[in-house]
Amino acid sequence: MWDVKVWNEIKLLFPDDGNGSRIILTSRISDVALYASSNSPPYNMRFLNNDESWNLLKEQVFQDEHCPTELEGVGIEIAQSCRGLPLAILLVGGLLAKVQRAQNHWRNVAENIQSIISTHNDQCLEILSLSYNHLPQHLKTCFLYMGVFPEDYQIPVSKLVRLRAAEGFLKPCGDESLDDVGEKYLKDLIDRGIVLVSQRKLSGKIRTCSIHDLVRDLCVREAQKEKFIRTIKSDDDLSSEGAFGHRCLCLHSSILQDDASFCRDSIICIREHSDGRLKEIYDAMRSSTLIRSLIFTGTYRKPLNIFLRFGLLRVLDALSVTFFWFPIEVLELVYLRYLALTFDGELPGLVSNLQNLEILIVHQVFWRPPSYLPSEIWRMPRLRHLEFKEVFLPDYPGTLYYGKNTFCLENLQTLLGIRDFRVTEDVYKNIPNVKKLEIVYDKNSNTMGWSLYCLDNLVHLHQLDSLKCHFLDDRTQKPDLPDLTFPSELKELSLLGWEIPSKYMTTVGSLHNLEILKLRFCSLQDDEWELSEGEFSRLKVLVLERMNIVRWRAETDHFPSLEQLIIKHCRELEEIPSSFGDIPTLQIIKVVGSSRSCEISAMQILEDQQSLGNDGLQGKAHSLSLTLCSFAASPADRRSPPLALSGNRRSPLALAAPIEELSIFLK
Repeated sequence: MWDVKVWNEIKLLFPDDGNGSRIILTSRISDVALYASSNSPPYNMRFLNNDESWNLLKEQVFQDEHCPTELEGVGIEIAQSCRGLPLAILLVGGLLAKVQRAQNHWRNVAENIQSIISTHNDQCLEILSLSYNHLPQHLKTCFLYMGVFPEDYQIPVSKLVRLRAAEGFLKPCGDESLDDVGEKYLKDLIDRGIVLVSQRKLSGKIRTCSIHDLVRDLCVREAQKEKFIRTIKSDDDLSSEGAFGHRCLCLHSSILQDDASFCRDSIICIREHSDGRLKEIYDAMRSSTLIRSLIFTGTYRKPLNIFLRFGLLRVLDALSVTFFWFPIEVLELVYLRYLALTFDGELPGLVSNLQNLEILIVHQVFWRPPSYLPSEIWRMPRLRHLEFKEVFLPDYPGTLYYGKNTFCLENLQTLLGIRDFRVTEDVYKNIPNVKKLEIVYDKNSNTMGWSLYCLDNLVHLHQLDSLKCHFLDDRTQKPDLPDLTFPSELKELSLLGWEIPSKYMTTVGSLHNLEILKLRFCSLQDDEWELSEGEFSRLKVLVLERMNIVRWRAETDHFPSLEQLIIKHCRELEEIPSSFGDIPTLQIIKVVGSSRSCEISAMQILEDQQSLGNDGLQGKAHSLSLTLCSFAASPADRRSPPLALSGNRRSPLALAAPIEELSIFLK
């Protein structure tokens, strides 16, 4: 069922006569299922696990017969290759039922499973296409754009949303931001079972997503039919008419192999030095006028003479191509909104010619001193996202620059990888809407005193909700954390490499909106951390990594909202306070490479809670003694019921093997 209106009409035919009858309704749209089962939650279908996949394959192939022992190993391998999709399992099972039941024949199927599915998947694609056909147009476009990513690729949600935004596929309503709209569209696709959640952030938001191989086949087929995406690999045929008449062009790095000498202009000498294949690609690209997105995929390659002069180009993602020099023809792409490059050098001042640019990402491939952004960066008012490995942000140049008015970067929301950031009054007034900020200081940053960087002005960034402030140095002695006053809206704080006075922990604890705190490679001036009443009232995630804490004194009311406690390599920490087991919201305690007594205290919390009847307590252990069993993945993405600790478990005090990683999940 695809629409709630249909259910409203059909349910009139099924009056409730109190005779115990039941109706089973299936839908690929979660909103329809929720509406129809308003009195109880709907049952969400999931992918089959390995055992279920093998059982379904056996039933399809052998029916009531037994599977020969010599075929079980390769049969399980084939079932797992279908990645839990019943349609794929039935397709392969139908093929196996027709071939000879011999190990060599089944081995041949196992080694060519993907090509077999692709060759015989017409029926599956027709079934899957029902979901695509019922998508509204704005979701169809967003779904097709996922075809730019390679097979089995973990798609970063942030990148996917920015690419869609740059293409103009996201349509905000009212005060909605483009990021909010992009995440809402993605959630709609997930609720319809088309897109899968792969990884989540500590905050619970989706970090990466993916699509099943068969769904990707559907995506690629529809994208080619609509002349939406064309992917070019080294062996593709370019002779067909309209080979480049698509909106989006993806070039795999396998074609970016050329022994031509390099020139500053990346389109010079292509005809003289390149082989016939590369020349063919060059000529075809030059004749295309419709390309809006040019995306390079694959591993890093050296810079190549490739055509970049597409007058209507909005997206250029060339992170997988290493340029020795900035490709100057990019400066002519006046409609460009998304630019991602990998090169070791400084951006030219003429980058400000790209007045429509919203997203700028520059990575380095070789370790070199940080470069300087040109002052003209302040004259690009549409910038929303700036991301670098490490770069110096120039001082604000004033109201006039070369006789032209400068602009306020009022649309800038993320500023990542800024070295020795000076938060002067001119700077914070001209980036008023920054939400995410990442600052890096090196070992020589404080030679002139921390007052040079005006970090007390961070409090004036009223929209800031995520701050990473890192000090990178190999010295044992860490610098004192400078005077910091955080904005009240801050939700996520990450500090790395600092010596933290006790007063600052009190300051951090008083941030009433703080939800995530990460302290990595930091030292407290005292080896004891004692909290005060009312601190960390909304904190949901606490990460401590390589801290010098020995004793930790905390009560239940100190972390009333805590959901995840992650402790990594805190080898001096004696124990986790037992009061953490009484926090009603706590879901995960994870201990990695810490002291033996700390690991035992984590297990003791688990046992104490289970003895009190907390049956929802779950555990997970890696490289742990065989006296403990394995456990399911994080509750946020669990697709099958977890295995609980067995009733005859041994006491953690009896464990003989060292624990490398221990996680405890509280449901």
